[in-house]
Amino acid sequence: FYLPFWTWPGIADTFLRRVDMFRMTVVSVAKEALQYSIGEERAMAVTRWPAMGLFVLSYLLLLVRHTLASQFEALPLPRCLPAGWREALDRRLQGCRASWRTRPWETCAQAGMVAFFLYLLLGNFWFWPWYLIVPITLVSLAGDERFPWPVLLASFGGELSHLAWHFLWYWWGITWDTTYQLDALVVFAMVVPALTLYLVRARRSRAPDDVCAPHRFLV
Repeated sequence: FYLPFWTWPGIADTFLRRVDMFRMTVVSVAKEALQYSIGEERAMAVTRWPAMGLFVLSYLLLLVRHTLASQFEALPLPRCLPAGWREALDRRLQGCRASWRTRPWETCAQAGMVAFFLYLLLGNFWFWPWYLIVPITLVSLAGDERFPWPVLLASFGGELSHLAWHFLWYWWGITWDTTYQLDALVVFAMVVPALTLYLVRARRSRAPDDVCAPHRFLV
């Protein structure tokens, strides 16, 4: 919607400047922890590009897998792959094709939800709690019982940022040079409990016919 009002190449600045903004993310906490020993610029590069590369690779894997499953009923796998790999990949693609046939909208919502979570964890270096509005919406459409409670926990953890920045800031006497302490606290509250609960629920609900879940492919 904004495209008609932006001019090239200025439109790219909106995206490019985001890679230099670090706040309240896994990457920003890693950058803050490293910058005092190796310098800020080097810490930004060391944390930024590996995280961005992992996000792009994971997103491409997710996209290719679901494109193959939704568009092709049968696809010969490369013979250069080891036999065990071909069998495992073929089983996963078969399950994913079945899901696209029986519940395409739910499968699409799951793929979008996982893609957005990957972005928030790896590709996004600047976070605010309302960024979770999109995955919360997709969770309600995906119909996967493993995600609602972990997302709820992550949302509660994100709201701690308001408490931390408006109250702990003064109690701890934190300055602009040590704000990473607050970021680390909030990131831990958002990521660790939610991820732990998801792993527990995923283990309990594991079933043979659930091979199409996008997160299973990536994990």
